[in-house]
Parts: sequence; C-alpha cells; structure tokens
Amino acid sequence: MPQIDKYTAGSVAVTNGSSTVTGTATAWVTNGIDYSVLAGHDIVIGNFIAKITAVNSNGTQLTIVPAYTGATAAGLAYAIYRTSYLQTPAVMGAVQSVLAKGGSTAPLAALYVDSGGMRAALRDDGSGNIGIYAGGTGVADGSMVQAAKYDRAAGRWSFNGALGVSGGDVTLTRDTGALSWLSSAGRGWRAYNQSTGSTFGGLSFQYTSDAFATTLTEALILQSTGNVRVINNLGVNQASPAARVHATAGSSTGVRVDVTASSGPPIQFYKSDGATNQKYWDFAINANGTVGTLRLVSDDYTAATPVFDVSRTGITNGGVYYAGGLYPNADNSLPLGNASLRWGVIFSATGAINTSDAALKTGLAPGAAPLPIADDVLDAWGDVHVVAYRFIDAVAAKGEAAARIHHGWIAQEVEAAFAARGLDAARYGLFCRDEITAREEIATTLQVDETDPETGAVVTRAYPDKEIVETPAGERLGLRYDECLVLEAAWARREIARQSARIAALEAAASV
Repeated sequence: MPQIDKYTAGSVAVTNGSSTVTGTATAWVTNGIDYSVLAGHDIVIGNFIAKITAVNSNGTQLTIVPAYTGATAAGLAYAIYRTSYLQTPAVMGAVQSVLAKGGSTAPLAALYVDSGGMRAALRDDGSGNIGIYAGGTGVADGSMVQAAKYDRAAGRWSFNGALGVSGGDVTLTRDTGALSWLSSAGRGWRAYNQSTGSTFGGLSFQYTSDAFATTLTEALILQSTGNVRVINNLGVNQASPAARVHATAGSSTGVRVDVTASSGPPIQFYKSDGATNQKYWDFAINANGTVGTLRLVSDDYTAATPVFDVSRTGITNGGVYYAGGLYPNADNSLPLGNASLRWGVIFSATGAINTSDAALKTGLAPGAAPLPIADDVLDAWGDVHVVAYRFIDAVAAKGEAAARIHHGWIAQEVEAAFAARGLDAARYGLFCRDEITAREEIATTLQVDETDPETGAVVTRAYPDKEIVETPAGERLGLRYDECLVLEAAWARREIARQSARIAALEAAASV
C-alpha cells in the first residue's frame, strides 16, 4: 500500500501574496530528477497549507496555489507531504518528461526506477515505439539494454530474452524458442519452435517428468507445411484413446468428412509394405453425392477399380453394386438370408449350380452307392397336388386385383402326404421347417462415462441409442423347389414307364 511521508529538510522564505517559496539547504531536486518533491504534493508552513504546482530546476524554489497568506518571513520551518512506496530517502519512482538526456541514444519521455544501482526506463526507442530498458549507470545512457518494446506498426510486444511468470512455472525463451510449463516436481510440457535462422520449422509439443533433464517425449507437431502430426493415439472426447484415432461420439457425430464435387476421396487406406499396386484403397463419392464407391487404386493413383458401389436417391437406398464376385469366407457354411430375413426376388441370367459330384455323395447306407428313389416316396409325392395361389402379403400390398397368381405346392400338404405313407418329410431335403423371430427396434439411452477435459472429473452422460430385439415368432415351412421338381420328374417317369408297360402288354395281347 502507498504511504504518505513528509519532507522537512532546510527552511523556507515566503512573501505575503506571493506564489513563490524559496528554500535554503533544501534538496527538492536530486540528480536533475524530481525524486523528492513533485507537483501535486502538499506544503504546510505554520497554519498555511498549499498545493505545489511546480519545482524549479535547481531544487530551491517552488510554485504554490493559493498564494501565501501569512506574513513575509525567512528561515521558517515547513513540511511537504508526499505519496510514496518507500520511506524517505529511498524513494523509488518519479514520472517526468526528460528531453534530450539520452543524447544520440534516443529522445526520452520515460518512467525511471532506481533500486540499489539497478536502473530501468520506459522510453521512446527513437522510432516512435515504446521500449523497456534496463541496466546502465546514468540517467539514460547508451549502456541500457532494451528488454522489450511495443511495435506500433505491428501492434505487438516483443521480448529480448526470457519471459518468466512468478515461481518459474512458465518460461518463454527467445533463443531456444521454447515455452515451458513445469510443476514443482519437474513434470510438465514444452512448446518448442523448430525454426532456425531463415528456415521456418514446426512447433513441437513435448512432455517431461524430470524438467527436461533427460526425459523429453514428443507428443504433437504443428508442421511448417500446415499439417498436424500426432505421435501416438489421438482421443476425441476420449480420455484414454485405445487406437490411433479414438472418438466417443456423444451427442454429436463421431467422425465427419466434408467433401465437394472437386474433393478427393474422403477416406484413404495405405499399406506401406503392400506389393506393387496393392497399397492404396479408398472410398470415393461421386460429384452429386448419389454413389459411394470402395476402390482399389494404383500406386501412382492414376487408375482405380471399383469393388462395390452404394447408390442412393435422397434418403432412399438404391442398392449395393458389386464389381467382382461375392463370396462367403468359408465353403458350404453360410446362408444367404434366413427364415426371418428373406430376399424378396432374385434376378439371375442363369440358374443356380448345385454340387452334384459323385465323390461328394453316398447312398442311404454308409459307403453304399446312391439308389433309385423308393416307390413309397414317389407314391407320397404323387398324392401332393399342384395348386394355384397368391401370397397374403402381396394381396395386402397390391390389392386383390393386382396380386399375382403363382403355381406350386404347399409344404403342409407335402408333410401330410409323406406322413400318410409312414414317411417323415423332415428327413428329406425338399422339406424345410425353420424357427423364425420377430424383430423390433426399441429406442434406448446409452450411458457413457466420460472425463471432463476442463475438470478431469468423470461424468456420466446419456445419449440416444436403439436396440434390435428378436423374439420367437413360431416356425415357417418351406420347400426346395429344385428337389421337388426332381421328385415330380421321377414320379412322371415312373408313371410313364408303368403306362408304357401296360400299353405294351395290351398290344401284345391284341396281336395274339
């Protein structure tokens, strides 16, 4: 806190009605700078009080207001009351315009501070910029070093040396281009400017556990090319990233890439040790955003082969278009669809190819050769009627008049016909009984524990989610029509053979 002290050295002479106070053995000016008495201080002479408006250059005369009202006298005691941060005579500061005291160094208009031989000044650097100077032995001699200046044209401060914050926790050093944050235990970060001379480098962020004595680990680099390089894993709303890029979407999209008609592929994959022309994959979107394509790209990125296209019209899925074969990842082990999720229509230029290699077939007994179809099976099949029908869902969707008429067999009738002959239809590949499920999409809430980046506290946030629930919904019967047609052909062959035998017998009898 500032304090008020008083100056009483020497004596004064005053004249009634005059604004001049003359001092004897006073030191109102020291070394040409008004350290002791300044305009604005109060002077008390007996019962008279006035405000000092000026101090003359030799320190023996003051100008006051109001003019002195007492009797003319000399050798009077007085007291000047001042505001100071240190008790007299160790007064630290004074504000004064000191012109032409810098010689050729610079014109001065400055604040000077004197503290045990250490001199500093705030002054014009000769180019109209305000500078902070330190050191030297005179009032404003040329040995004072500029510590910092405010460049009016650039609108910024520049520092010639380190900028320190109390305790040394943050240090900015021009020579090394480093800004450091260190705890008392020596743990912390450093932002390091990699520029040298006329070469512009990047800005490296490094961390340490021993005040950079031996441990210095790079975490991130802002490169001079404008790129950002993350050395290890990058977490987006993720305190402990478990992958090179690990994002927790929360209430917003996890990853978004904006593209335009002239943009390159939004996603690219590169395998550095891949064989020739087997390094690049990408996912490209066409100019109007209606087709997304997974592509195989040449090493020089001049040729690309589509793997598949995904098309759209608005928010309507237009389908997936494959440019190559579509294969299961294991032979003879995976279905295409199931009893609950069936394909509606299959368009094909040719029919399906079914395995019919003798090496892969056996008879009804182990190791036995395949046998002709038994008569009881053909008799059972002969009891099954071919019918005309419409699908119930087609009638509901298209109406009675538009729902198309189909011809075929009914699985329940096949099962009954076989049972009537003492046969189990489920033992034969033409008959299928499958459990089905009902699928329901239920809106749910996902509870996620996240670390608040500001406070470090773990908070639980709720985000909208959905869950697919499948419940048993009975069974669905089906027929493999290719096998049904085989039975139909075998039954027809047998019947034709039997009728041919009868005709031959009748013809033979008629000829006798």
